[in-house]
Amino acid sequence: MTHRLVPVMAAVAVLALVVVGPAPATGAHPPVPLCGGCTGGFEDAAADHGANATVERSELALHFHANGTATGVARLRVDERAADRFRENATLLDAVARDAFVTPERSERSLWAGSAVIRDVERVRAGIDARTVTVRFALDDATRDGYGGVVYTDLFRRNGTVGGIDLQVDQATVLGPDDHVIVRAPDGWGGDAIRFEPMDDSLFVGYGGYVAWAPDAGAASDVSAAASIWTAEASTEVPRVLSTSWLASVLAAALAGLFALVAHRFEDGDWSSPAWLAVGYVATAVASLAATYMALAWFSFGGLGVTLLAVVPGVVVAALVTAALALASRRGRRPLARVPTVFLYLLPVLAVGVFAVGIAAAGTAALWAASTTVLLVGALGVATTRGAGPTVAVAVAFALAPVCLAFPTLSPSNFAPPFGLAWVLAVALVGVPLFALGRRRGGTAQNGEAERSASTAD
Repeated sequence: MTHRLVPVMAAVAVLALVVVGPAPATGAHPPVPLCGGCTGGFEDAAADHGANATVERSELALHFHANGTATGVARLRVDERAADRFRENATLLDAVARDAFVTPERSERSLWAGSAVIRDVERVRAGIDARTVTVRFALDDATRDGYGGVVYTDLFRRNGTVGGIDLQVDQATVLGPDDHVIVRAPDGWGGDAIRFEPMDDSLFVGYGGYVAWAPDAGAASDVSAAASIWTAEASTEVPRVLSTSWLASVLAAALAGLFALVAHRFEDGDWSSPAWLAVGYVATAVASLAATYMALAWFSFGGLGVTLLAVVPGVVVAALVTAALALASRRGRRPLARVPTVFLYLLPVLAVGVFAVGIAAAGTAALWAASTTVLLVGALGVATTRGAGPTVAVAVAFALAPVCLAFPTLSPSNFAPPFGLAWVLAVALVGVPLFALGRRRGGTAQNGEAERSASTAD
């Protein structure tokens, strides 16, 4: 009985010793500045030229066009002394404006000025009226043409703004092409014109992402914008996510194959009853949360802590499912045997759907992947009683799970990315009892009769 499981669990444990390690992923950083040359950047650039300036108020207007460009106007109200110097020396003003807006990382005091939304601009022109400095500039390759006349920009996303945007201006306005209306924008970025103003002394405006405009605001335009953005994301994110998760995916497929090869070794026993498993999975969830807390708070093992945390949803769902099976078993039912085989074939379809969702909503896909993978190991046990086709289908779904989980690791966040290889191994380990349950209780009535006949013949 239990001793026959030793080779399986030992093989998984040996793999764990070999492959546990951080997966490649991008680093995280806090919000980036909206305007690299406004306020602090302009002040630092002026100081570098020996013209100390204090920006008392700053406003920024961005106008996106259908020809692929965007134009911007920054209005900076400076102190009287700096205004006098700039009015007397237009060359000085031009030099300060160019340094501030073209290469803000050289002057901006913010550590993340190199990732500012507005940076590396073209055709900078500066002028002054009274105490207001006006800087005009252009941004090439700022918009893209989508489907159905949609024009969209990823400018707020491609500068690392998933971590958020720090305004660093008193007011910012974003306009789209003439005769176009906003049809897609991050939450809270609505209206005829997107306008940001600091509230409660906070300059942080939250998540940045795609903004799209269309000739009208109908349902067709909204669908066209969603399709345009999804296509753009797929062309860039899919290669990146595969490059960081393919090894974990191969490991998941190999483990699924290992389970299938030794499936015949699993025999019935009291330890695999749904009631015992429900209690065990509850204890495992609590232990995983405790280990997560220790890894994060005590030892600062961010990657390990997040890896353990990513296993918890699946363990909790497994506890609920096994508890439901325990109740059903008391009534003399065989719910696992009644699972239609077609459901097993639908699992890879669901995994591909999660992959598709991950392109546009990485966090949602990661939660789904983490919540279902332990159950996939149990479904694999059921599939081994139904033949090679269902077994391969579930194995494909399990192999796609680490790919789906990898999407959020490519975006800046305040959390370390999980270790993909370690996550697959942890899921496999906690899924062994569920695999046994699925294998032993998932056979159809016909399979059960055949097994009883074979036992009698022996």
